[in-house]
Amino acid sequence: MLVIWEPVIASDLGPPLPHVHGRIRDSRVRQLWDPDVRLSKAMIAEWRRDPLRAPVPGWTGDDRVVWDCVQIHRPGARWQDGAPPRPHWAGGPVVRVEHELKRRLR
Repeated sequence: MLVIWEPVIASDLGPPLPHVHGRIRDSRVRQLWDPDVRLSKAMIAEWRRDPLRAPVPGWTGDDRVVWDCVQIHRPGARWQDGAPPRPHWAGGPVVRVEHELKRRLR
């Protein structure tokens, strides 16, 4: 599992501190910092190309950032030609979909 942290608000000056990382307690999780919001930009570009993906959880409609979004991909899903794979399931904000996310990961 990947957790990608991006600067969203003015106080996001650097990667999350250890106490923030500690909120996610699962040995399968790898947490990464994306200071240039490359992941958000790639996701937004792909969603704009494929209207069947809309509406997008966590996307406010601007071209800057997707945040508080959870996606589950099928095993073997790969990025191709710079585009992220279509998620099997997506939801957000995380606090609202936490139970469904846990159910789907079981």
